[in-house]
Amino acid sequence: MGYVIAELEEVHRENQALLANTVTCDHLGSRLPLLPQLNPYAVLVFDIVLLIIVIIGALWSRRRLRGELRELWALAAQLGYTTQQVRAIAETAYPQFKYGLIDWDQSRGATPQFFPSRRVLVILKQRLATTLETNNL
Repeated sequence: MGYVIAELEEVHRENQALLANTVTCDHLGSRLPLLPQLNPYAVLVFDIVLLIIVIIGALWSRRRLRGELRELWALAAQLGYTTQQVRAIAETAYPQFKYGLIDWDQSRGATPQFFPSRRVLVILKQRLATTLETNNL
């Protein structure tokens, strides 16, 4: 029995030593230990790296969408479709996404101001490509 008590006291001392190296939430009414305080410079570096990754990802995504829009409007031009016809095909292909005629007009050109969903672009490109293939046969 004395051995068990000695073991428990040893574990208690180890826990107290661990708690001394952690920050607690006393002001929240909780004694749960939090992670030890991190070096503020490490947190700053991590935030900067994360920000750079997010910016690069957004630029890459925008460039990819711009290329897909270029392909879409090239297919539409080959078929002789107007913006109204492309909009009608988009609404039948993907009824959840209802973009207006002005939105589709703003997605044209070298620097589009509007970017529809990538799902809509992929479906539209597939439909226009199959229409072009059937017209060429």
